[in-house]
Amino acid sequence: MNHDHDRSSSEDGSPILTRALNAVVHDAMVECLAIMQREEAATAAEEQIPRPIRPRKFVRRDHAAAHECLVADYFADQPRWGPAVFRRLFRMPRYLFLNIVQTLESCDEYLKYREDGIGRPGLMPLQKCTVAIR
Repeated sequence: MNHDHDRSSSEDGSPILTRALNAVVHDAMVECLAIMQREEAATAAEEQIPRPIRPRKFVRRDHAAAHECLVADYFADQPRWGPAVFRRLFRMPRYLFLNIVQTLESCDEYLKYREDGIGRPGLMPLQKCTVAIR
């Protein structure tokens, strides 16, 4: 077997294979570049389209009436629901709950009563604590 003959025939065909391989790699690069450019154009088009601004929906709630109802049901001198129901719902006696509300109100700004920017009333501290503890 003559190894020189095998070597010379493979060397003769290598420029053809190299050109073919380079052409395939070049075509793949051109195709990848075209895909990347299309994706960038689509992203740029998405960024140019302004998203619709949806106004927030305001639901009117009567916080004062809800507070009066809460007080009448659980915290009045003669509550609608007695101490047994209160203890079952909150798992503590009413005096302890009221003590917690007073302490939290004095320590935390969030639990203090305040109005919003246009003067609408917010929730009372008792309502906020009731929701959080319940």
